[in-house]
Amino acid sequence: ADDAEFLRRASLDLTGRIPTAARAGAFLADTRPDRRARLIDELLTSPEHAQHSARTWARLITAEEPAQRPALEKWLATRFAANASWGETVSH
Repeated sequence: ADDAEFLRRASLDLTGRIPTAARAGAFLADTRPDRRARLIDELLTSPEHAQHSARTWARLITAEEPAQRPALEKWLATRFAANASWGETVSH
């Protein structure tokens, strides 16, 4: 994939959103050889990643109990933001 497609795919996969025009411009102007790895690190540590992961998992876990979803989503977002392991998260 070229850089523009990589940015779009990584952003959608990790945050659930396409990048802003400003973010795309900055990424495409970056000439450092490790720009893709830096982007992934940035996306994985962003609040948007924690929220997106929490939404995804909360929907899967509470498919039959949607009323419980908001509280679970909030709790999961804090676990993802804290970079807690999945083993720690499911054992709480």
